[in-house]
Amino acid sequence: MTFVSQPQAGPVDPVRVSQVIASYAAYLHASTHLAPETTVAGDHAQLNISVGDKTLVLTFHLRSREWSLRSAELRRGQEIATFTRGELAEAVAAFCGHEPALD
Repeated sequence: MTFVSQPQAGPVDPVRVSQVIASYAAYLHASTHLAPETTVAGDHAQLNISVGDKTLVLTFHLRSREWSLRSAELRRGQEIATFTRGELAEAVAAFCGHEPALD
């Protein structure tokens, strides 16, 4: 897992970030066999995995001292398919080519 930190607007507990976001990163790694890149900027964070022209982006938001998954986007070229928090498995399946989200 690769971490990229950007200047933060306020203090953020890095332990809490790593616990919540690292769990999602581990899930992505186990499901796709790719190491996600993690970007944290203030109260926003993203996990990105890419293969070929496809990128899966998980977006997180810090609210009331808790990180939560806000959405997942599957991008291929100019096409974007957006998934809700409850559709994470579908987003990963589409990224892996098991569902035609962008076809």
